[in-house]
Amino acid sequence: MSESAKELQSLLDVVNEYGRNFGVKFSSEKSKVIIVNITEDDRNATWRQGENELEQTSEYKYLGMCMSSNGCGKAKAEKISQVNQWVGRLRSVARMRASKYDVLREVWKSVAVPRIMYGMDVIAWNESEIEILKVGQNRVARMALNAPRYVATEGLRGDMGWSTFRERHSKAINT
Repeated sequence: MSESAKELQSLLDVVNEYGRNFGVKFSSEKSKVIIVNITEDDRNATWRQGENELEQTSEYKYLGMCMSSNGCGKAKAEKISQVNQWVGRLRSVARMRASKYDVLREVWKSVAVPRIMYGMDVIAWNESEIEILKVGQNRVARMALNAPRYVATEGLRGDMGWSTFRERHSKAINT
């Protein structure tokens, strides 16, 4: 990340020098440049990392998250959609199980949450987006506990032994 085209090229030169010194090769096929707030000069710029020319793109996928010059709205929408899909899947599973508490708790905690959390730490989330993820988790907890809508969310989390998505996201960023 840089503030100017000149600074970006300087950083690419530093990375290239590091690669030469430590025997690391960078793939020009996997490396791309995304420019936010593009100017006419930047649009026609040629980006080089050593002897390799880097392609300028408007969208790039990193850790399964799609980043673009407009932000990460598409990736966030996919994560929110995943939560809703998992709620639906688990609702279907819950109908067929005698011990739905155990099944829903373990599948959510060991399969759904890691799938949803993968790559979340590479984009910034605001409170309203995290709240949407929290609502999905609360819906799963209500299904598992047969809890009515007026039961406090803290009670649901306590009985299920789950962290909030905000806590999980903070841990992922700080480790």
